[in-house]
Amino acid sequence: MSFRPARVSGQVPQNYRGPLFYRMCNFSKPASKVLADFLKFPGRDVRAMNRIVGITVPGAISDRSKYSNYVDEHGDVEAEWNEPIQAVTKANYHSDWPELSLNNVMLVSQRIKMALEKLEPGTHAFVPVDVRSPQGTHLFRAYVQVGGDLVDAVDWRASGIVPTKIYPNGRALWRASEVLPGDEFCLFSAEKVRGRAHFWDEKVGKVWSQPFVDELGDVLPREYVFVPVGVSAP
Repeated sequence: MSFRPARVSGQVPQNYRGPLFYRMCNFSKPASKVLADFLKFPGRDVRAMNRIVGITVPGAISDRSKYSNYVDEHGDVEAEWNEPIQAVTKANYHSDWPELSLNNVMLVSQRIKMALEKLEPGTHAFVPVDVRSPQGTHLFRAYVQVGGDLVDAVDWRASGIVPTKIYPNGRALWRASEVLPGDEFCLFSAEKVRGRAHFWDEKVGKVWSQPFVDELGDVLPREYVFVPVGVSAP
C-alpha cells in the first residue's frame, strides 16, 4: 500500500504550542467496507473470531476476571492465541482495504502493529490472522488488536465544556456526541496522556499520538477523519 497523508479535519488554535493527539470523527457518511467484510473464517476459526470479538473492547486487558482466557497476568495474549486464526478472502475482496477496521473486530495491518510496538513497547497485545486466497495462497497477516487502556482523559474545564452534572469525586457527566459532534478542538489532561501513543478515551473513543499519525498516514475508513486534540497545561 502506498503512503497517503492522514486526512485531518479541524483547526488547531494559533496560540497553541503543545503536543497533539488525534481522535476520530465520522461525519455520518455511508459506512465503507473494512477488512473483516472481505473475509470468511472456516471451521474452528469462525468460532475463534466469535469468541475474540469480546476482547477487542477497551479495558479488556485490565479486566482479569472476564478476559482471563485471552490474556495472562502480564497483559500478554495467552499462548493458544499465538497460533494464527485462518481467514479466506471472499469474492468481493480487494487489496485497498483500510488498515484500521472500526467494526466489532478491531483488525489492523502489520504496519499499525509495528508502529504501536515501536512507540509503546510491551503495552499492546495482538492475535494474528493469516489471510489466504480461495486457492490457498497466503496473502498477508493481519492482527486483532486486543483490548487497551480506557482513560477519562478530556480536561473538560480547560476545554470549556459545561457538564450536565459534576459528581463529588470530580468526574463530570457530558456527552461527546452533544459537546464535540464534529471537528471541535478540545484538550486532554497532561497527567492522563503523558507517555501514551494510543488509548481509548471514555468520551471520544480511540486516540492516537501525532507521531503515530505522521508515520502511518491515511489508515482510516473513508468516512472517518482525524481531529486534532491538544493537551492542557500541567
